[in-house]
Amino acid sequence: MEMSPKPTSFAALIGVQKKQLVIPPYQRPYAWEEEHFRELTEDLSNSGMGDHFMGTLVLNTEDEMQPVVIDGQQRVTTIMLLLGAIRDTLHELANDDEVRLQYSYMQNQWPESG
Repeated sequence: MEMSPKPTSFAALIGVQKKQLVIPPYQRPYAWEEEHFRELTEDLSNSGMGDHFMGTLVLNTEDEMQPVVIDGQQRVTTIMLLLGAIRDTLHELANDDEVRLQYSYMQNQWPESG
């Protein structure tokens, strides 16, 4: 198996049509506590609109359209939960960006692929 590290933005990782990150069932359950969430959101806030190093995310990309998360699932899950909360808030405010966020990053439009 070839390993090739490369920097990638989170948006590039999850914002590709028909691409879906997969967290396999053998990964440990979601275990982050409020302190972990606060640390991540503070880091993101402090970075402003600039880049933020989220740490290493290890993926098995044998299937490029369904990369399997080997390491980093807690961070990925937390950011997806955060995006969901932002989407829900935008929806309550009747903001059209909610629809774009949902379709661009969050919706499994291809459930037949697993």
